Amino acid sequence: MRKRVFSALVVALLLLVIIAPAHALPIHRAPGNGPRLIIRGTTATCSAVYKGSRQSDSISVTLKLKQGGTVIATWSDSDTGSVSISESCTVQKGKSYVLVMSATVNGVSKPDVSVTANS
Repeated sequence: MRKRVFSALVVALLLLVIIAPAHALPIHRAPGNGPRLIIRGTTATCSAVYKGSRQSDSISVTLKLKQGGTVIATWSDSDTGSVSISESCTVQKGKSYVLVMSATVNGVSKPDVSVTANS
């Protein structure tokens, strides 16, 4: 009886070790992907890097800088394997801004990712 319980416990533990890391990995985004918003004074620096899981991936990225419901600026780029965007624009002091990154990989839209910063 103890051998069966121990064997079942070992099998369950092995399954947990094999399955858990697969669920912990991001499915839609490679490590390092995402937008970055830095505001210094009245200058907002907006950047993003999106890397595909393969060098042959066709990637399109759009960044939108918003203040409230108003889009302040938009930038887009496309490439194969990875896309990097870095732009800046003028913002007003005392306001909150959101940078939204939209990406499409091989024609499939990925979930938007956003970051917020205050000026």
